[in-house]
Amino acid sequence: MWTRQAPGYPAEAPFLAPVAPTLREEHRRKLMIFIAYPLLQVVMGPGFIYWLKTMPVGPGRMRLQLDIAMPPAAFEDPDFEQRRKELIETITGVHREDIDVCTRVQAAISSGATGVGRLALLEQGLWEFYRYLGRQLGVPVAAAKPLAATG
Repeated sequence: MWTRQAPGYPAEAPFLAPVAPTLREEHRRKLMIFIAYPLLQVVMGPGFIYWLKTMPVGPGRMRLQLDIAMPPAAFEDPDFEQRRKELIETITGVHREDIDVCTRVQAAISSGATGVGRLALLEQGLWEFYRYLGRQLGVPVAAAKPLAATG
């Protein structure tokens, strides 16, 4: 996924500077995010790349490993340590927020107050992928129910 930075957002450390001199202007304010499901997430920006590895360590437990790479020019910056610290704090903050949300969603699903069903209509591909993955892992998959929007 390519994601463009919001207009007016500063193009400075820790995420967007310094940039590779060969990078085209149109790519200086974009991030590329891709996921190799289920264990690897990679985010590439003009001033960094990071990858987050999710490693299961037991039932309901996992270990996350974050690796970050920055261009050589970043190490020459007199504020490098501060930039590095901000980058790590921002990345881990985003992922902690995601983990908190997912934990709460799982608690709600386990409470019995919700049912299992499809996601939104635009997420049909994701729903089908999870069903496929479940079948491959031998997880029982309930019969499909039609979406209200499709009759």
